[in-house]
Amino acid sequence: MTPKVKAVAAPSASTGDAGTVTAWDLFWFAPSNPRRLCQLRVAAGLLALWFFLGHTFDLQIWFGPGGLLPVDTVKSLRPDPYRWSFLPLFQDAGGLWLVHGLAIVSATCMAWGLFSRTTTLITWLFVLSYIHRAPMLTGVFEPILTLTLGYLWLAPVGNYYSVDRWWRERRGRQSQPTAGGSTASTLVSRLIQVHVATLYGLMGLSKLGGIAGSTNYDGSWWRGEAVWWLITRSESRLIDLTFLHAYPLVVNALTHAIVAFELAFAVLIWNGRIRPWLLAVGCVLWPLIGLITGSLSFALAMLSLNLALLRPENLFEQDVPAPSRSG
Repeated sequence: MTPKVKAVAAPSASTGDAGTVTAWDLFWFAPSNPRRLCQLRVAAGLLALWFFLGHTFDLQIWFGPGGLLPVDTVKSLRPDPYRWSFLPLFQDAGGLWLVHGLAIVSATCMAWGLFSRTTTLITWLFVLSYIHRAPMLTGVFEPILTLTLGYLWLAPVGNYYSVDRWWRERRGRQSQPTAGGSTASTLVSRLIQVHVATLYGLMGLSKLGGIAGSTNYDGSWWRGEAVWWLITRSESRLIDLTFLHAYPLVVNALTHAIVAFELAFAVLIWNGRIRPWLLAVGCVLWPLIGLITGSLSFALAMLSLNLALLRPENLFEQDVPAPSRSG
């Protein structure tokens, strides 16, 4: 007697396409908890406060009406029409100090989570106004800060670690998005993740780019000497590592490790098993780079972006259950 064989339909191309579309939609839009973005809001608020306080002692020198960078001079040097700033609207010292005080208050409110999304947006606009008023004063820190602020205000960043949440709980009106997650949290997290991965890739490629013999290319990253030249800049470094002159292999290895890390991060950060190792290496490497280069604010900004790459359950706290993938 011949046994009956149950026919199994082969998966069609349309089924595979539907699965791909579903996975793509879940990647970008599945509701998620905003806990990590709220932590990033606190970090970015403190960094923005650092940025504003850093301009306090030379505010009139750089931005004042009789300062070293008059508005007309800046416009002639950087005539880009999109570099809008409201600082030139305040030409007297009193008005400039008022704006500076409001910027400090806004960053403080953002870090504490008072009217979180609104103060995050306002802080972002203040930072952009300072940068556009005198773009020649900016370095590697400011682009990372504006990147972070520009995304954060789009998400419910007041749901945790905020005066907003404390006030809602005090009045017995805890919001539902905190308990159930939100699509905006996922979208903003993914945008930051893609941007950060791209940034790492560009940093690595820029170190290897250039044309031999050109004025902006010395091949130091290829030869493994770049870290040594950073160490020798006594005017900017925060730690003296010149004793490594006796250990050239260590300097060469560190130089190549930085490039390899940045290139690997851009590609491998999407692998769930490798991601924790990359983030752990970054927690060691970025403070070291900050101490060597003197760009401690840049190193802290890059470290803070790791929060957007963590799952809520990865850091000390129990999160709400993940939303169902069915339907």
